[in-house]
Amino acid sequence: MKEAGQFPGHSQEIECISISGDGRFAVSGGKEKKLRYWEIDSGREQAVFTGFQGAIKACYIAKNGRTAMATDGATLLSIDLMKREVTKKRQLGRSWSGQAACFSADGEQVAVSNGKDIRLWNLNSAGERPKMEDNEMIW
Repeated sequence: MKEAGQFPGHSQEIECISISGDGRFAVSGGKEKKLRYWEIDSGREQAVFTGFQGAIKACYIAKNGRTAMATDGATLLSIDLMKREVTKKRQLGRSWSGQAACFSADGEQVAVSNGKDIRLWNLNSAGERPKMEDNEMIW
């Protein structure tokens, strides 16, 4: 592994990073409630996206590097990276206090843990799938 550079910009802990399929761009988010878009070769920040109530728990950048998504567990933002604008804001839940979130590798689903359950959404059909429940806290 070889260091690609340093990317100053975040003022608090980073919780998630996603890199485009061609390795040219990345998005990162965390406790400061902002998603940052980077050009990796130059280390330059290309854009910053706000609109989250809590720390960003998961982010996703499409293989082609043109679109991205991020969630704090309650809010999901879809972003056109070429235009550097939010194209859709969607409410997933009432609270951003869940422990974790994750996007599927193809970006078609997002899962959010909250207490003793995991909620899963199919983002193409705009529907929530059946909740997965446990009898213990999911960390």
